This record gives sequence, structure tokens and C-alpha cells, in this order.
Amino acid sequence: MDPGNNNNLKTEVKANFLPYSKDLPKHIPTGRFCNGKLTPDFIAQTLNLSDNLPAYAGHVVTANDTGVSFASSGSGLDDWTAKSWNVTTMSDQIQQFVEYIGKLKALKGEAETLDFIKKSVYIISVGSNDMMLDYYLIPLRSAMYTLPQFHDFLLGRLKTFLQQLHALGVRNFAMTGLPPLGCVPIQMSLEAVKSGPITLIPKILKPTCVSEKNDDATRYNIKLQRMLEDLQKQFNVIEKSKVVYIDIYTPLFDMATNPAKYGFKETTRGCCGTVKKIGHKYTSSLHASHKPPHSKPKIKKTKNKKKDKKNIFFPKKKKK
Repeated sequence: MDPGNNNNLKTEVKANFLPYSKDLPKHIPTGRFCNGKLTPDFIAQTLNLSDNLPAYAGHVVTANDTGVSFASSGSGLDDWTAKSWNVTTMSDQIQQFVEYIGKLKALKGEAETLDFIKKSVYIISVGSNDMMLDYYLIPLRSAMYTLPQFHDFLLGRLKTFLQQLHALGVRNFAMTGLPPLGCVPIQMSLEAVKSGPITLIPKILKPTCVSEKNDDATRYNIKLQRMLEDLQKQFNVIEKSKVVYIDIYTPLFDMATNPAKYGFKETTRGCCGTVKKIGHKYTSSLHASHKPPHSKPKIKKTKNKKKDKKNIFFPKKKKK
């Protein structure tokens, strides 16, 4: 979701280096954790608003704006999640939205701005980092809450954020649920580590989806849908609103468990992880660190091209 808001933050959670954005025009990394466009970019393009949804950080607001993204990779509903990675908290993202509204009012007046805010669609995707990093990986919250309690804590925070957005004039919400967390490469790798050294995972241990983690995501999504239904009723009392739940779990789980159906082969390894470049070959390492290149990158043909095309987490751009 983050198109580059983290680029100038002092954090390791960045994607402003290759191979990220390698299929975008000019192949220059933008900060998107993807080989090309993100979902919001495709939505903006489909609606004929813009080719890409720009990051709010560094964006020059104009009266002709069609939207921006406040998303910050590594953030979560729990402020501790964002602060532990030194990225922008959800609370600060809402303050940025308030700031954005103020700039628009100065450019096109209050009435036109409020109408713009009211008619816009707001895509919200959050919660995965809280679960994977804040609860599973670092045992701080798991020592404080049972999983059902942590789910309730996160949903309570989300409810407050959505109510704050509604108070600011937002009327169209598109809220994604959690993906199948047990099928995310890092979760499969960490589970495999329990059975042997990490260096043996690629050769001996074939990681598989962790059903327990997927069940956790399913239980959260059920609670989320109930909460959104209640909010829809509450918001409609004030003014007709639309609160839509987007199921990303089902299609992603099907892709992970039936990759051939979608033309994929690799479903257990992430596209990049933390990247090191050796010659022209990109390799990922769980503990390595990488500094973005200072010069403009050049893309050359590599032996990894076919692998990219078959990797569910980093599909190769199809030629028209």
C-alpha cells in the first residue's frame, strides 16, 4: 500500500532500491514493495484518475489532486508496531490527512474540498504487521494478551480510526481483511526453522502454509466483518455511508495452495526480503542489511527472470 512514504524516514522498512519497481517505466525504485504498481495504483488508473497514486510525503498538493496515499509500510493499528520500526503510526497518518484537507481548503475552498472528501474512496489495509511482527515475532504483546484479546485490542483501535475518519467527512470506506498469514514466506520459514537450521530450509525443508496462523487470520476477519456491519449502521444514522469489507484471504490462499491455476510455481519464497546484490543476481537474506544505491540503477537481463515470472510474490510483468 505504501508508494514511497518511508523513503526519507530513518527506518530499515524501505523499498527504494532494486529489484523493487523494476517493471515500472525507467525501472527506478519508487518505494513500492512490489515489482510494479500497487493495488491503489490500479484502482486509480481504472477510474481514470491517475496512472499512479502518489505518496503524501513530498507531494505538492494542488487544486487538481485526485488523491494521495498516507500508507507507511511496517505500520499497524498498535502504535508500538510502527514505533518499533520507526515508521508512521496510524494516528500520525490521520494527522497528515487533516493537514491535507487544510491544504485543499486553502486551494479550492471549504465547500468544494468537503465534497471531494465525501465522494472519495478510502482504502484501508492494516493489521498484518501487528500480527506477524508485534505478536508472533516479538513476544511483547503475546505476553500481555491472549490472541482473542489482542484481536479485540486491534479492532478497538481500528474502530476509533474509522470513526475519526468519518468525523472528518469520509463516507466511503474499503477495508481489507487479513491475508492468510500462515502462507506468508516469513511465517513459513520461521515455522520451518523450528525443525532444522535455516541454511537447510531451501534444500531439505519445503515450507508449507502454517494452518494455525491462517486460522488466526480467519477468526480476526470474522470479528472485523461484524464490526464493520455495526459501523455501517452507526454511520448511516448521521449520513448515508458505505463501509465495504474486501476479502483478500480467499484469493490469496487459493493462489498459495493452487499456484499452477494462476501460472505460478514458487509460493514459499518472498520476492526480495532484505536484498543483497551479487553481480547481477539478487539474493535475499533474513539478517542482511542493504543500503539503497546512490546512483540510478540499470536493469540487465539475469538468470532470475523466469523465476520472477513464476513467483507469486513477485510476478513478472506480462508483455502486451
